[in-house]
Amino acid sequence: QQSIAGPAYLIAQQGSDNNTIADDCGKFLNVGDTVAILYVNNTIPVALGSDQTICDNQVPFGLNSGYSAPAAFTWSLNGTPIANETNPSYSATASGTYSVLVYSSATCFGSDTIDLDVLTTPAPNLGSDVTFCQGGNIPLLDAGTAGNYDYSWFYNGNLIFLANSSTYQPPVTQYGTYVVMVGNNSTCFGNDTVSFFSVQPPVDVLADDVICAGDPLPVLDAGNPGAGSYQWSENGNPISGATSQTYTVTNGNIGTVTYSVAIQSGGVCNGNFNMDLTITAAPLVTISNQSICEGNAAPIFDAQNSGSSITYNWVDN
Repeated sequence: QQSIAGPAYLIAQQGSDNNTIADDCGKFLNVGDTVAILYVNNTIPVALGSDQTICDNQVPFGLNSGYSAPAAFTWSLNGTPIANETNPSYSATASGTYSVLVYSSATCFGSDTIDLDVLTTPAPNLGSDVTFCQGGNIPLLDAGTAGNYDYSWFYNGNLIFLANSSTYQPPVTQYGTYVVMVGNNSTCFGNDTVSFFSVQPPVDVLADDVICAGDPLPVLDAGNPGAGSYQWSENGNPISGATSQTYTVTNGNIGTVTYSVAIQSGGVCNGNFNMDLTITAAPLVTISNQSICEGNAAPIFDAQNSGSSITYNWVDN
């Protein structure tokens, strides 16, 4: 076997039987005539494919020389051979110009080149979901991405017209779900979602009350059923164990006591409401029977217990 670098010529020579050969057209050939010219293709077919633009979440990206016959392979990145890469295929992880040289002898080889552009996939971060007390303001939303990217914002699944920058300020009380879609070169996309919720604040349902000593002690009701927590206090001091919506008064002493309840709703809305409970002593009325002679002036009865908060109702028979 001989390696041939260029075209080979097939020349007619005198055979040992002195016969003369003829071609397909019946033409006899003379000794020394050229029967054929053989052109030898020393190029090994190598095909890495067309240039590629991919996202960084698609790496490693497989490159294949497309040649499987016994041969030696040398892979290069930007003109520099890649150490220890001598297989028919290579897994690329970075942008650059990749080439492979395939050769089976000094005169039989082939190569190909491919440009690979690995784009960064945007990773926007809008933060965690937030629950506001009703009326709380939604802050400026920031995708948190740096780069020459394209932005699209959505509210409850609907595209927000003209919202195409890295930040977006929603109407401050337009609670709901916001999504940002970030694109790199219209090829690599990332998105993130954040939701904003609102909770109604507690309302005050307490009212001052006055009872007589000896009357049943009242049950105080804070209202706002389903709130996250309740804490009752007496004259500013928390009452141990009084953490329900209702509280049964236990202090029956005559006088005025201020009861308050701290309510937390949804973990973000707080309310603190109070009332005065006044316990008064029952009036002690003492009047005695009177006998008078006919024609005498009628006596004056005195109920005593004077005071601006006392009312009187006299009954005759």
